[in-house]
Amino acid sequence: MKIVKEVKGCFRSKNYEIYIDKKLIHTVSITIISKKYKEFQYVFLLDSDGKVIDDVFEFLNDYCKNEQVTAREQTASALKVLYSFCEVILKKIKEFNLTDVNNLSKFILGQSIEGNVESHILTTSRDISTHDQYFDNIRKFLNYINIDNEVFFGKIKVTATDNSEKSKDVEKYLTNLGKSKAGYMQVPSYISLNEYHKIIKQIEKGNNRYKLRNILIVNLMYILGLRLGEVLGITLEDIKAHPNNSEAGIICLRNRVSDRKDQHAKTCMKVFSRDDYGTKRYKSEKKGGYQSITIPTLLMKQIKEYINESRELIDDVIDKLPKERIDTLINNIKADCVEENTRENYYLFLGKNFTPLTQGGWSKALKQIFLGVGITTDKGVREENLSHRFRHGFAMFLLEVIEKDIFYIKRKMRHKSIQSTLIYLKPTQESILQDTEMIINSVCKKYDISREEKLNPGELLDESENIIKSIEIHKS
Repeated sequence: MKIVKEVKGCFRSKNYEIYIDKKLIHTVSITIISKKYKEFQYVFLLDSDGKVIDDVFEFLNDYCKNEQVTAREQTASALKVLYSFCEVILKKIKEFNLTDVNNLSKFILGQSIEGNVESHILTTSRDISTHDQYFDNIRKFLNYINIDNEVFFGKIKVTATDNSEKSKDVEKYLTNLGKSKAGYMQVPSYISLNEYHKIIKQIEKGNNRYKLRNILIVNLMYILGLRLGEVLGITLEDIKAHPNNSEAGIICLRNRVSDRKDQHAKTCMKVFSRDDYGTKRYKSEKKGGYQSITIPTLLMKQIKEYINESRELIDDVIDKLPKERIDTLINNIKADCVEENTRENYYLFLGKNFTPLTQGGWSKALKQIFLGVGITTDKGVREENLSHRFRHGFAMFLLEVIEKDIFYIKRKMRHKSIQSTLIYLKPTQESILQDTEMIINSVCKKYDISREEKLNPGELLDESENIIKSIEIHKS
C-alpha cells in the first residue's frame, strides 16, 4: 500500500512523504527560492536533492524576466506542485497520460484520494480559480520547453452565456474547471484556390511600384501559410540560401526589439532587450527561439527580384535627398542585427515613404485588391483577419486539394496543439449551407417534393415533417 502524506517543510513550504507498507521511503521536497542578485530578483526551484531545476530557472528568469516578481513567484508555485507530483508518481511530464493529469488536478485542489493500492492525504486546498491559473502557467511552461502533450492542451466545445443571455459555443481547456467566458469563435472566411488565382491576376493588372511586393506577400501567406506579423517582421538577415539547393531558400522567423507590435512572430520567443539575442533559447529552433521556413525556388526568385527592385528605388531617392534626410530614411528601415556576421540589417517589405510596411498599410492595399476581385470585406472585421484568410486557405488547400492528413497540416501550420488545427478545419457557414442544400435536393428529389415548396423557407419545417412521414410510410 502506497501512501502520500503532505507535511510541513522548510521555508514555510510543504513536502510530501511517501510510505510503502507504512515505511517512509522518500520525501518529496521541492523548494521555491526567491533571491535578489545584482539588482535582479531571481526565482527558481530546487529539487528534492537540492539541485536547481534548470528548465524552470531559465523559464522564470529569462523568458518571464519582464513579469512582476509576484507573478513569477505564482508561476513557481504552480511548477512546484507539478514537479512534486512528478516525483510522487515517478513519471516525466511528457509521459503523463489522461489519468495522470486528472490526478494532478486533484493534487492541485488538495483533494485526498483513498484507494486500495494508493492513497493521498493532502492538507492544502486551492479553489477552482487557482487551479485553472496553475494549469495555465503549466501550459505556458510546457510551451517554453517544447513539450506538446495533448492531455494538457486538449480543448472541448461548451455552450456559454454572455451578459445578454445569448448562448454561444466556445472552447475551453479540458483541464480547466471554471466556467468559460462567452465569446464567439468564428472561423474566418478563407481564400479558395480559384480566388487566389484571381487575386494574383488582379495585382498583376495594376501599374504601381507595389505590384511585386503584393504578389510576394500573398504568396508567402497562401503558399507557405505565414501569418501577417511574421511576414512584416522579415528582414534581409533572415533570408538565406537553402543548403541543398542554391536557387531555393530558408527564412528564419524570429522576434527583435526593433520590431513593431504588428511585426510579431507569434510562436517564437518574445524578446525584451537586446541581451536576449545572445541567449541559448533565442539561438535554438528546438527551444522555440526561431522557426525555419523552406522557400521554394519560385518564391525565392520573387524575393530576390523584390529586394533588387525596392533597393534600386531607395537608391534613386537617396540621390535626390540631402544627407540629413538620407540618414533618417536609412534609420527608418533598419532592423536589429541578431547574427554575429551581420553589420547592417533592414526590413524586407517597405511601404509608403520607404518605411517598413505596416499592418494598416497592407490592409488598405488588400481591401482594394479584394474589391477588384469581388471578395467582400465586412465592416468592423479586424484588419489582420483579412490577411488570415490566406493562411486559412492554405490549410484548406492542404486538406481538400492535395488531401493531406490532419497531422501533416498541423506541422505545416506550425501549431503546437492539434486542437488549433481542428479549429481551422471547421466547416464555414458557406460550406454548411452548400451541404444542407445538397441534402434537401437529394431528399426532395427522392420523395417528389416540388422545388417551389423546397425553396420556401417559411414552409421548410412543415416539409421536413412531411418527409419524415413519407419515410415512415415507405418503411411500412
